[in-house]
Amino acid sequence: MTYTVVLAEPEGTVLVGVVSGSLAVGNRVPWARACVGAVATQGYTNITLGPLVLSLLERGYNSREAVDLALRTDPEPDKRQLLVFSCRGNGYAHTGVLCPPAKGARIGIGFVCGGNMLSSSDVIDVMYRVLSTTSDLHPIVRLIKALKAGHEAGGDRRGDRSAAVVYVEPYSNPIRVQVDYSLDPLKKLEEKLLHIIT
Repeated sequence: MTYTVVLAEPEGTVLVGVVSGSLAVGNRVPWARACVGAVATQGYTNITLGPLVLSLLERGYNSREAVDLALRTDPEPDKRQLLVFSCRGNGYAHTGVLCPPAKGARIGIGFVCGGNMLSSSDVIDVMYRVLSTTSDLHPIVRLIKALKAGHEAGGDRRGDRSAAVVYVEPYSNPIRVQVDYSLDPLKKLEEKLLHIIT
């Protein structure tokens, strides 16, 4: 269904990047709030979980506590995948047992990457490796490199059809860039994003 990166920097910049075989993934998966954290709610998506987790992070809960509390409100938590990283420096991932394989997530310094209905678990592993070795780059560049590596490793097992990034700096309005349908959504997303950092 989806492969995703969430990033949160200590100074408050946050972003989420997502690619999916579903249409218009940017309308439901990525959620981010500067100086608070970044959240992806996916699998069989419950869109109420994104803003709820952000609100809990803002109230001082860590990523795991926020996810656990949010999932208590959900009648079908086994169908959800949540990736969260807080600007306080902690990350957490929940992958429900009913999310379609290949599925999983990995947590690194300042980021979480993961997905479900992937061609293989290699998609997650290559994203993790890219993110772990590119901390010196602009966060949007890191994110695109990681998603491209995931795509090249097979991406969504149905093929990639939409992509999105939400990017928020402190004291700024969110930047949301979406490709709602394309046979090569990541390429179109990258073309749009390069205008932000050049």
